Amino acid sequence: MANTSLTAADSLATLLRSYVDPDPEELKRLALACSRPEDQSSVILVAAEYGQADALEHLIGRGFSARDREGLALILACKGRGDLRTVQLLMRHGVDPRLHEDEALVAACSAGRTELVELLLEGGCSPLSNGAAPLTEALLGGHPDVFRLMVQHVSADLIRDFATPLARAACSCRLGEDSAVNCVNALLEHIAIDSFDGEPMLYSIRNRRTVLLQHLLAMGGDPIRFDCAALVLAFEVGPADEFDIVTAHAIANGQVDENLLSQLQDRDHTLLVHLIRLRATELGRSIPDAGAENH
Repeated sequence: MANTSLTAADSLATLLRSYVDPDPEELKRLALACSRPEDQSSVILVAAEYGQADALEHLIGRGFSARDREGLALILACKGRGDLRTVQLLMRHGVDPRLHEDEALVAACSAGRTELVELLLEGGCSPLSNGAAPLTEALLGGHPDVFRLMVQHVSADLIRDFATPLARAACSCRLGEDSAVNCVNALLEHIAIDSFDGEPMLYSIRNRRTVLLQHLLAMGGDPIRFDCAALVLAFEVGPADEFDIVTAHAIANGQVDENLLSQLQDRDHTLLVHLIRLRATELGRSIPDAGAENH
């Protein structure tokens, strides 16, 4: 009996992994033979992951429980090919979307699946679960619209509590610099750029994301904050566009004066001070005394 059930479960899994709808009669025959709860559970997981909504509905109707032992069906549906109907079926038959710290929502956010995100939020999932992982994944995945959808469910104060990790995620967007800029813009709709701890600018310098760096500076990023961290890092990563961009911005905005250069000199940044002076000369700007206006 056990071997028969296991064999039927394996055959069902193979059937459900195909890219065509399973034959109804074959599905019915195998479902009847798959009698053990653990085998039924494994089949439900495959149906959920591969978005086989019709088969899933048939199996549940035949007594297969939508709630697998590990609570993974909904997560696999959101990570895999599960569509809105698949997720609705699972939730309607008792699967709690909040299992495993709202990992189903995290998966939907990472994939940018707006319709699933909306459904999971309605089901009680929180954008702030597990250290704001859903919000973070939406930005990492390059889905600013998903981020905007979720922040409607969170107070502005709570969003600001996660300013630094969210900014880091936006700048680290997996889809490249243009998408990172879009994600940063979505974040800046809710958080002022001076709420960040400087990490976004440092990330853009460290990873040579010049488009992103220029955008952060244009939006009010300050290369002189945090003991000139951005300026020093741009120098340390070697001769590159990033150093020219950061120094030009600081000089043009009157942030470089003799007092600042003296502080850098005291920190043994002699070569950096020399290069800043050269950059100012190239730009036709003089280094003002401390507190003086730059002309």
